Amino acid sequence: MDFKKYVKSSVKLRLAYPDYKKKLFSLKQNSNIPRWLVIGTPIHDNLGDHLITLSELDYLNGLPKTKEIIEIPTEMFLLYNSIIREYISPLDIIFVNGGGWMGTLWPGDEYIMQNILYSFKKNLVIVFPQTVYYDPTDENFSTVLSKAKSTWEQAKNAILTVRDEASYQFAINYMGLPPSRCMLLPDVALLYKTTSSLHTRKEKKVLLCLRKDKERLLSANAAVDIERYLHQLDYRFEYTSTLSHKVIPVAKRRNLVNKKINEFSATSLVITDRLHGMIFSYLAQTPCIAIDNKSKKVLGVYNAWLSNCEFVYPAKQESISIKTAISLALNKEENYSTQAEKLLNYYQTLERIFL
Repeated sequence: MDFKKYVKSSVKLRLAYPDYKKKLFSLKQNSNIPRWLVIGTPIHDNLGDHLITLSELDYLNGLPKTKEIIEIPTEMFLLYNSIIREYISPLDIIFVNGGGWMGTLWPGDEYIMQNILYSFKKNLVIVFPQTVYYDPTDENFSTVLSKAKSTWEQAKNAILTVRDEASYQFAINYMGLPPSRCMLLPDVALLYKTTSSLHTRKEKKVLLCLRKDKERLLSANAAVDIERYLHQLDYRFEYTSTLSHKVIPVAKRRNLVNKKINEFSATSLVITDRLHGMIFSYLAQTPCIAIDNKSKKVLGVYNAWLSNCEFVYPAKQESISIKTAISLALNKEENYSTQAEKLLNYYQTLERIFL
C-alpha cells in the first residue's frame, strides 16, 4: 500500500471505527471462547454493503453457540494484516463479507479477497454469498483467474458461498472448486429484519434507483423514456441512491440502512438496476422493477431466490419491457410479505460445517 492510500485508509478507519485498537487488543488476549472474525466489512458509502454486513452480524449473533464476534473492516485488515495474523489461533473461524467483489469487474477487491484467503489459509474460512463475474473480454481475465485458482487451491479449508447459479457454475467449472467447498445460498441481505415500521399506504410516487458506474447496462435514452411514461401515468418520480457519498461510521450503519428501507417503503414503486435496490424494495415490501446489470447479479439473485415473489418484476433493459412491467406493478393490488424464515433455512447446510 502506497503512502497516500495508507493515510486515506487510516483516516477512514479512525472516523468510522474508532474502537479498532480495542478490537486488535482483544485479539491478543488468550480466550477459551472461539473467535469469529468477520473480515472485509465496509466503512465506505455503499448502503447495500452495509445491509449485507448487518445481516451477517445479526445471523451470526443469533446462532446457538458461545463465541466472540470481531468485525474487521477492509481498511483495518489492509493496515494491520500482520498483527491480525499473529494473534489469531487455528481454532478461530474467518467469515468474509459477502457482495459482488470477486472477478475482473473490480480487480482491486478480488485481490483483497485473495489476500484474505492467503493470510488465513490454515483457518476455516467461510465467504458469505458472493457474485463471481469474470469477463472473458477483459485483458486481465487470464491473469486474475489464474491467481484466484491458485489462491483457492492453497486455502484448502475455505468455503465459498454464492448467491446465483451462474456464479456457482463458474466456481465449479472454471475456478476448480469441488462442490464440497462451494454452495448456492440466498444473498444474506434478504434475511435482514428491519426494526422500522413499514408504510402501509404508499405515496403516488416512483423511486428510480439507477447505477451510474461501469456495471450499468440501461441506456440514458431508456431512462428518459421511463420518466416520460411515468408523467403520462400521472406519477411523480424521484431519483434515489444506495450510495451516501461519504464514509459511514459503523455505529450509524443500522440507522442509515433502516432509513433507506423506510424511504423505499413510502413509495408506490421502485425501478432499479442495483441488486440491493431490489433487495431494499423487497425488505420494504414495495413493488419493484428489477433490471439487470453487467455482472448479471440482479436477475441472477431474482431467478434463484425471488422468482416466486409477487411484487418483484424482472425487466429487460429496453424501455418497452420496463413500461410493461410498470403497468403490471401499478395495477396489481397485493398483500406483500417477505420470506426471510424460508430463506434462512438454506443456511442450515452451511451451519453444519462450522457449528
